[in-house]
Amino acid sequence: MDIANSALVGSQFEFWWLNLWDILESVYTGSAEPLPSPEQLAARVVAVGGTERMSSYAAPELAHLNEGFAPYRDAGDPARTAREIILERFLPNLIRVERNFQGYGSRYRARPRTDGGDAHEAKLLGHCRRARKRVFSVPRDPVDQIYLEASARLTWLALHEPADATFLDYLQLVEAYNRNHVSEPLADLHAANPDNG
Repeated sequence: MDIANSALVGSQFEFWWLNLWDILESVYTGSAEPLPSPEQLAARVVAVGGTERMSSYAAPELAHLNEGFAPYRDAGDPARTAREIILERFLPNLIRVERNFQGYGSRYRARPRTDGGDAHEAKLLGHCRRARKRVFSVPRDPVDQIYLEASARLTWLALHEPADATFLDYLQLVEAYNRNHVSEPLADLHAANPDNG
């Protein structure tokens, strides 16, 4: 997207680079200590030239960001497995975001695109297909591993816990996707054959 405020673009890149560095240090050391506190996030905004008038640094946005860090920073045991994080945090949020881009979002009801591509594309579908095509690649791509875990979880929920809240949200996502793709509906977005849908 074209963002007219170049100061915001520069400060966002710097802000997120610093956050990502903290995350990498936390993963590398196995300690939650490097993860920023709410006060550190607020100070970081100022340090990168951000202001509360910039939508990315408004109080609600920073509150959401802190909510994202909190389970890992405040958990007492930061060494939660990747699988737990994928299943408890990543997958439910991925489904919510994907549903938003199928027409449910309050901010974006379709993907903002400048390439003329499908505004209702499901990244979940594309990532899962690509991961299954490359399942025997060595070394395995970390993004592929994440989506293989998510796909396996959705398959397990379909068989064993079809009333699970995350799975019910996923079924709504599939319905919404199919409403936007009536000529090529899919039974699912996580296990469809990578070659012929």
